[in-house]
Amino acid sequence: MLTYLITRNESLVDLKTLSDSKLELRFNAVPLKTPHLTEVHVENSGSKPIEIDSYTDGFEGFGKGLLIKAGNSKCRILACTVINMNPPSRPLAEIQLRAPSLDSDETSDSSAQVFLRAVALNPRDSIDLRIISDGSPMPLSIWGHISNCVIQQTTGKPEFKPTLNLVSTVFLFTGATLGFICFAILVCCFFTARSILNWTLKTTASVFGAIGKTYREASFGVNVRTKAETPERARELILSPSEFTQFAENVEAKTADEREKVRSILLDMIGPTDSSPRARQPETVDAETVSSQPMIATQATNEDDHAAREQNENSVARSE
Repeated sequence: MLTYLITRNESLVDLKTLSDSKLELRFNAVPLKTPHLTEVHVENSGSKPIEIDSYTDGFEGFGKGLLIKAGNSKCRILACTVINMNPPSRPLAEIQLRAPSLDSDETSDSSAQVFLRAVALNPRDSIDLRIISDGSPMPLSIWGHISNCVIQQTTGKPEFKPTLNLVSTVFLFTGATLGFICFAILVCCFFTARSILNWTLKTTASVFGAIGKTYREASFGVNVRTKAETPERARELILSPSEFTQFAENVEAKTADEREKVRSILLDMIGPTDSSPRARQPETVDAETVSSQPMIATQATNEDDHAAREQNENSVARSE
């Protein structure tokens, strides 16, 4: 698509001031009535290049190219120059202007035309023209015969709207696929790192919790032993329920488990005694002693019977 935009259209002088002051403007020694300055931006806003061979039919008297026409029949185009080419390295476009009949007030279609010889334009390439005319050229229009190309006027800066082809579609699809894969990898890495971090934090918390618990239990035992002072004092605390309760409160034993720990520590201090639960152990008897006792009793009984019989026999002998 070839688009053109009127970027500037203004009178070179204030016509009222010019008429009141009786000043006169001349172009090539010919007076001008209403001089105007107009600038046009022509651009290939399509996605395909416009080659020289794309220009088909030419214009009579000019040849192949673009014809710029002034819509005002009373306008005479005096000059047209190329003020900018994009890219700058491109050779300047050749402009052909019909020489207006400046010595006459009559105008014609030919005096309101500018011919731009066929020029190759790649996508986004552009040409800026400056037109000086006697009378406003508006509405201005551009005509041409270009194969597979539409010439259209725009009201704003032409925008480049590329169309998708097979190569660009493949590149876009490949890029989107790679982007999705990278995104999936990042998500997996994020959740994996998050899981590892959570496991590390939990393990660290467990280790420090166990260390803290061991430290608290050790500190608790030291506190109990320090306040019990001696094994005798520990024995008194065990035997007196009221003192034991008060002692447990002093060492901050608030639960039943903690009080049982206090009792266990106190028992370790005093050792096994008759009054302590740990001293109450069943007596053990040697099995050989138990089995030998009836035999000893039997032997004693036999010896007594033998002595009694001897005594009776001696008594009988004396009596005879």
